[in-house]
Amino acid sequence: MNLSFDTRVSTKLLVVMFAAMGLWLAGGCVGARLDEPRSGTKDFNAGWEAVRNREWGEAEDAFSRLMRDYPQSPEGYFGLGVVCAERQEYELAAALFRDTIRLDPACNPAYANLGRVYLEMEPPRPEEARRLIEQALELAPDNGENHFAMAVYWAYCEDYPQIWSCVRQAEAHGYAVPQDFMEMVRQEEHKASERTKGTAP
Repeated sequence: MNLSFDTRVSTKLLVVMFAAMGLWLAGGCVGARLDEPRSGTKDFNAGWEAVRNREWGEAEDAFSRLMRDYPQSPEGYFGLGVVCAERQEYELAAALFRDTIRLDPACNPAYANLGRVYLEMEPPRPEEARRLIEQALELAPDNGENHFAMAVYWAYCEDYPQIWSCVRQAEAHGYAVPQDFMEMVRQEEHKASERTKGTAP
């Protein structure tokens, strides 16, 4: 889809706003593999509690301990990847999500989040983003968060029918799509419609 410069700028700002709204998928990886579940679970739970409270320093500490104590377990890498994505440290977040996938190829949220990160990078990598989100959907087609991640991809492309189709799929699979997201999409869709009217012969 060919976008004008002005359109691409508005779309990029929209995608950045998604990240600022804290819409990174914070689901756990499939199949915890902790040698000492009691110790590892403590840091894991502490990390996610800190994420929910947006206490990024505490979350970073907890997930870093998890990575140190269980370097072959994906949970710490995934959690720290979410923290870095929220901080807009996209290169580091991408590396951590790639490590998560290396350690647990079945961790579908890592594919979706890596795709989201690729949309945020400069320059963006939309084709890779789409491929990764599609992989997440292949692994977990009933996961509403993955359908929402695909909606974010289509928002980047400004393909409104596809956005709304993915939103409906997300909701059908039990994901509560944020109202702020839908309102922003409606506003952008209206602007696009007005631009089309303005260029009509």
